[in-house]
Amino acid sequence: MYAIKNATLMTITNGTIENGTLLIENGKIKSLGTDVVIPKEAEVIDAKGKTVCPGFIDPHCHTGLFADGIGWEHSDGNEMTDPITPHMRALDALNPADMAWPELVEAGVTTVLTGPGSANLIGGVWICVKTQPKPNVADMVLLEPAGMKMALGENPRRVYGGQKRMPSTRMGNAAVLRNALFEAKNFMRKQEKYEVDLAEYEQKKADGDKDAKEPTAPDRNLKMEALV
Repeated sequence: MYAIKNATLMTITNGTIENGTLLIENGKIKSLGTDVVIPKEAEVIDAKGKTVCPGFIDPHCHTGLFADGIGWEHSDGNEMTDPITPHMRALDALNPADMAWPELVEAGVTTVLTGPGSANLIGGVWICVKTQPKPNVADMVLLEPAGMKMALGENPRRVYGGQKRMPSTRMGNAAVLRNALFEAKNFMRKQEKYEVDLAEYEQKKADGDKDAKEPTAPDRNLKMEALV
């Protein structure tokens, strides 16, 4: 148990508290304010003249996918073989041994949103993780999926223009992205129709219709499923 006293506390919901005390038990905040009773067993830290604030959250990074100090063998943040890769999952590439994790913790960054980079128009599914490194990636995860990266800047033009393929212009960027979204819309309509047909089939079957025919489910498409 720790007690940080005489500090300027910057809170999320209660504004700034001057000369406050923050009580931490089992790694979690138990109480804070100006009238907190400090238990005898607590280790007291006098933070007079200092400010205590919540952990920082980085809403956009690539930590764990472009691991620091390793190089090519763990540069997993861009699947630069197709401009539309919504089915890529940061979870599959996240490196819990990235040396950046303890550096982030030391700098006060407690949580990050990390994922595939901007080489592709649609890069893939992002993940929200705690920065405290764990042997098992699953123990770091807060939310997955936690977003999807899309990019319309210079990177897709540079990457795919260099491969002599579309998109190599801003027009190409917009056209390829627009086409992918319409494909997703068409896929969604097929899925919705199947669900309606299946419900009708189940009702006919329950009513004793022996001639009822079960509808055929649309083929699985991981790209489109990720987009819808």
